[in-house]
Amino acid sequence: MSDLSDDHYLQDLDNAHINTRDFEAGLADLSRGLHGGALDRANLWSQIHKLVMGQLSGPITQPSDQALICRYLSATKFLWFVRQFDVYFGSARAFEDKADCGLPADYNNCVKSFLMGRKVNPIAWDDYSERFRSGWLVSSWTELTEQHDDHLLWQVYAGGPSGVGITIRYEDLKDVLTRESTQRQLAGFTSGKVSYGSPLKIPPFYKRRIFRNDKEVRFAYRSDLLASDSLSIASLKDKIGLRFSPDASQYHIDAVMETWRKWGGSDRYQKAGD
Repeated sequence: MSDLSDDHYLQDLDNAHINTRDFEAGLADLSRGLHGGALDRANLWSQIHKLVMGQLSGPITQPSDQALICRYLSATKFLWFVRQFDVYFGSARAFEDKADCGLPADYNNCVKSFLMGRKVNPIAWDDYSERFRSGWLVSSWTELTEQHDDHLLWQVYAGGPSGVGITIRYEDLKDVLTRESTQRQLAGFTSGKVSYGSPLKIPPFYKRRIFRNDKEVRFAYRSDLLASDSLSIASLKDKIGLRFSPDASQYHIDAVMETWRKWGGSDRYQKAGD
C-alpha cells in the first residue's frame, strides 16, 4: 500500500465556499411555493439574478487617480489602435474564460440545486444568466506597480516581445471615457479594479484567483445588441506612453516609435525592467 501521508495538498487560504442559507431562504420566498412546470413558467429569472446581485459586495475598488495602467496589444492590434486612437470594448461572450463576468460559482450552483430540488431543469436559468453575462462590453487594463511585468502578460495579451503596451494615468482615461459614454448614453458605464478574492464584487469586477497576476482595471458598460464597440481617446494623444517587453529588440522599438510619432504620439516610452 502506498503512503499518502504526504498528499501534496495546498490549503486554499481564501476559501470561497459561502454560507448560502439566507440566500436559499430568499429563493424560497421568491418562488412562492411553486414547483415543476409552474415554477419554470413563472419566469422569475431576472428576479433571481437580482437576488444574487444583492448578495455581492458594495462599491468597486478604485485605483488612485495617478495610477499608471497599461493595455498590452499585439503588433496587429497596436496598428489598429494607432490609426484611430480608439479604446476597444469586447463582449464577454468572446472571452476565453467563460466564467468571466458570470455569477460566482457558489451562488450559481445554489440556484441550480434549488431549481432541481423543485423538479425544474435549470436550462432556462442557464440561458438567462449567460445572456446577462454576454451583455457586458469590457476594456481591460493592467495596473503597473513596478518596473518588471509578469512574463505571461506579454505572452498572452501582446503575443510576445513583438507586442506593444500603451500606458495612461487612470484619471485621464476615466475622464475621457466617462465623457464619451455620457454623450452616447451608454448603459451603466463604470470602472475600477477587478477583485480576485473575498469579498465578492459584482460582475464584471470579479475574477477567479488564478488571474490575480493580471492586476486588472476595467472599464465596462452593458449592451444587448453590440458584439464589440470602441470609444475615442484621441484627445489623450500627448498623455499616452508606450511600453515594451524587456525582450523587445531595439529594431522593434525604433520601428514602433517611428510609426507612433507619425500618427501624433509622444516620445514617452519605457522598456519594462529598465
